[in-house]
Amino acid sequence: MVDQKERIKRIFSDLRGWGSISEYNTGMFIRKFMLDAGRPVYPYEIWRALTLEKKYKGGLEPGRYVSFIANYIVPLKKHGYIVEYGYGDQPLKSNGEGYIPRSKRKKFYIINKSKINDPLWSNVQKLKVM
Repeated sequence: MVDQKERIKRIFSDLRGWGSISEYNTGMFIRKFMLDAGRPVYPYEIWRALTLEKKYKGGLEPGRYVSFIANYIVPLKKHGYIVEYGYGDQPLKSNGEGYIPRSKRKKFYIINKSKINDPLWSNVQKLKVM
């Protein structure tokens, strides 16, 4: 199994990524990350990959997770670019005691196949005002 850092390097062999001068941006990174994953992913996983890439490429400080959710995940979900797939399957805490409510479990998303080639992936910020 390929570890997270190797996967990031492979994804960015053809993309320059977040925080760099490039035609690619965060929206395109999210799209490529979800397509390359080939499985449902959760937002923290995407944000963590962006953070590692940002530090790896330029030594820049990463953005906050809350801002990432508000600026990217919420607009993409609202306009149907990503679709909620389901929740994590661990209703109990790791020690086996206590129930974890659905609102606290990981929420997984998949990419909407009908909007893979939509040009707004390259400018997700426009979705916020639509």
